[in-house]
Amino acid sequence: MSRRQRVILRLDVEVDSEAGRLFTYLKTNPAISLREAVLRALKVFYLPWALEPELSQSELQALAQTLLEDMQLRSLQIQNRFLAISGAPPVLVMAQAPRAQPLSAVPRAAESLSPVQAESDPFIDVDMDLAAAGLDDF
Repeated sequence: MSRRQRVILRLDVEVDSEAGRLFTYLKTNPAISLREAVLRALKVFYLPWALEPELSQSELQALAQTLLEDMQLRSLQIQNRFLAISGAPPVLVMAQAPRAQPLSAVPRAAESLSPVQAESDPFIDVDMDLAAAGLDDF
């Protein structure tokens, strides 16, 4: 039996901000729970790196392929819902990846972020318990 780890993610966002509207939508969308939505998004963007020390090259490639297929499916859903409104097939323009910079040229988080003063504006409080064992229920 695997051990469970309690992860509490707390985000304060302004209600009328883009992030606030996103979390309001996710909290009220009956098709999927907020927990599941966050886990799906995190898995697609970060799971290969998180599991890289534990998996073989072939397992990483299979995982990457599966995650890319998930992203392609979501991309098609977005295209069909929001780009095919006129009845014409959507045209997807892919951005080119930027050229890689040497690590020494990439700003570190501590160097690039300035402190932010919290304001007393309304915010959405999101508390979630994310169990490590629940990462494979996607």
